[in-house]
Amino acid sequence: PLREAIRAAIALKPRGHDFDYSRQKISGQTKRHMSHTGG
Repeated sequence: PLREAIRAAIALKPRGHDFDYSRQKISGQTKRHMSHTGG
């Protein structure tokens, strides 16, 4: 049962990340640098 649950959970996970921002409306601008956020 545990292995089947793990396989089922992995099957639900996306295969990769979607970095195509052309389909999203992004507005606004962040007025800080990464060094201000600890990055």
